[in-house]
Amino acid sequence: MTPVEDRAAWRALAARFEFFGAVLHKHHTSEDEQIWPLLLRRVDTAGDAQGRATLDAMEAEHAEIDPLLTACSEGFRQLADSTALPDTERDGDARAALEIRLVATRERLDCHLGHEERDAIALIQRYLTAPDWHAVDTRIQQSYTLRESLEVLPWVLHELPAGGRERLLTLPGGKALGAAWRMLLRPRFERRQRRTFRYIAG
Repeated sequence: MTPVEDRAAWRALAARFEFFGAVLHKHHTSEDEQIWPLLLRRVDTAGDAQGRATLDAMEAEHAEIDPLLTACSEGFRQLADSTALPDTERDGDARAALEIRLVATRERLDCHLGHEERDAIALIQRYLTAPDWHAVDTRIQQSYTLRESLEVLPWVLHELPAGGRERLLTLPGGKALGAAWRMLLRPRFERRQRRTFRYIAG
């Protein structure tokens, strides 16, 4: 368990959670702006009331997750605040509160992802053609800057089974990304992982 007095460790954890939140927010934005509107048009044209209810629920669940992420970020920032004088009781309470928020956020995300994979992905498979999906996927990829892609890549590949990793790196541009990952991105990412989660690793 990360000691409350180790502000450097909490700053690293806060930065990691901010990164996670930013990636998740971008993912949700891509769904809300690129996938769900097209899918809603197809669902409504087909008169699929249950499909519309599923997509409305997806959007509502995104709105529920954002405040949870914000609350967790605030908790991390409080524990990472190097200007605050140490206070064992206050900081212990802050860590306990953060743990509760993180558990609630994880549970909500698990429910959302389960709902998405069970119902929303089925709608994508039913109503979107391969060319539809290619066009959507291309627009989503273009919404990421090169810097964002290079930041996300090692996180995606970290602990990904070898078969999945190799398939991903055979996609267009994958050879160059694979070389960058192996020579530069992976070592730097794994050093940061060890520093950030050193108390868990220990």
